[in-house]
Amino acid sequence: MKKTLLAAALLASVNASAMQLDLDNKYVGGSLHLTDFGVSGFDSAVGFGVLAGAPLKGVNLPANVSLTPEAGFVYFGTSSNDEGTFSTIDVEYSGYSVLGAMKASLAFNEQVSGHVKGGLNYVNVEAEVSSSTSFFSYSASSEASEIKLLLGLGGEFKATEKLSIVADYTLYASDISSLSAGVNFKF
Repeated sequence: MKKTLLAAALLASVNASAMQLDLDNKYVGGSLHLTDFGVSGFDSAVGFGVLAGAPLKGVNLPANVSLTPEAGFVYFGTSSNDEGTFSTIDVEYSGYSVLGAMKASLAFNEQVSGHVKGGLNYVNVEAEVSSSTSFFSYSASSEASEIKLLLGLGGEFKATEKLSIVADYTLYASDISSLSAGVNFKF
């Protein structure tokens, strides 16, 4: 048993040392996001995101499959709701995510590929509530942040050798998701 564990550890360390970032194909990207905070009665918020990634080389995968670690920042935007008959109640949600994920891509041909991604992200959401009548006004805010699992699904179209168009659906937390469209620039 000890020999098997030692052999597995040695094989894993040799394989890990063969994996490297393919810095010849690194990229940066920007995207617009339509974010749903998961609160009934609220419109989707419009936000933006930036990311960077570099595929792994030295991984024993089929030629049309790649693994890419990515890091990024997404500002979810602001969503608000006005309600009330005798008073005005304003509720506003906003937030952001700092993320790290591994993207697995499957190339269908030279230009089109699909991908799934999974990782961790630090999610910060702030809610502000204000109410006013002719007699009084009130306001309060609350902020929550935590590390959550990130899951995503999307596709990419290579417009040129260096520029690609990307579309994604990403779940940042159990109640926060976004549809995004953007571009990646390879350098």
